[in-house]
Amino acid sequence: MFKVLEIGIGNVSVVPYNPKSFLRIHTIFYNYDNNLALELVIKYTNCTTTVGNSTEENSDFSYPDGTAQCHLTFAITENYTGDIRFYYGLREFYQNNRLYVESRNDVQLLGKLDQVDGCKPLDRVQGTNFTYAPCGFVANSMFNDSFQLVFHGSHGGDIVVPFTTRNMLPDRVKKRKYRNPKPEGNGTLCDAFANTVRPPWWQTDICKLGANVQGIGVGFENIDFMIWMKTAALPHFRKLYRMLDREVDGFRDGLPNGMYTLVINYNYPATWKGAEKSFIITRESWMGPRKEFLAFLYIAVGVFLLLVSILFLGIHIRQRILESRAQA
Repeated sequence: MFKVLEIGIGNVSVVPYNPKSFLRIHTIFYNYDNNLALELVIKYTNCTTTVGNSTEENSDFSYPDGTAQCHLTFAITENYTGDIRFYYGLREFYQNNRLYVESRNDVQLLGKLDQVDGCKPLDRVQGTNFTYAPCGFVANSMFNDSFQLVFHGSHGGDIVVPFTTRNMLPDRVKKRKYRNPKPEGNGTLCDAFANTVRPPWWQTDICKLGANVQGIGVGFENIDFMIWMKTAALPHFRKLYRMLDREVDGFRDGLPNGMYTLVINYNYPATWKGAEKSFIITRESWMGPRKEFLAFLYIAVGVFLLLVSILFLGIHIRQRILESRAQA
């Protein structure tokens, strides 16, 4: 056990300290997380479509039309039991850029469509009174690839893996931060969004966002939109796409082992940003998804404290030697 100097006001004392405790914590986190948490990362940035075209040629947004599809087949051989989550991942996508992060108006997302302060230049259509809904760079660059996972059963039948959006976001987030404007009388949601236009990179109006997919919400209350609007702090990030619906027979215990095909509706042109895209299947531990960063952070802190302990130990030994010489 090493000893380090405890420096206070007016006194210096020696107290025992063991930096190996941080290394032990690292080992516990790393081993426990690796034993319980599983993940499968499927990179598909430059996949080839079903008609033989390269997705590198896809430079336009189109939400989601399914005209450019990639089919990627893979095997699951590990025990993906329990609650399974599906994420999409982006690398080299800087949602943490200050101008990008600030280009939004949270009041508008509560249904007050004329509130577009802070969204310039994507606040109003130039020369008109029409506002963008939603406004700003964050909403304009919304991720819009969509996925379907197909399980090839042992008896030759293909089964679509059931996705769900239940419990993906707390109700307080949905109710307090995102609300559609209320139409007047018997009007439709699109009537409520009158005098607004969709962002330049969108291919559908906000009032129709999610209208063709059951259970994901429409407009500002669309689950994919709400998750995208929560910006990431780092340029390499993942966002929750769906969860496994374990109420469906055949998937109550998780994902069965076997062959799968991931069907990708390739709508989001990441290559023009130099970004990379992936689809991630995870079985998470009670600590959440696999976090190697946390484990390596502990080992880095442990090594740092070990070096500091050695330094203070050297100072302590030197002081003792000087005191012995002075007494002699």
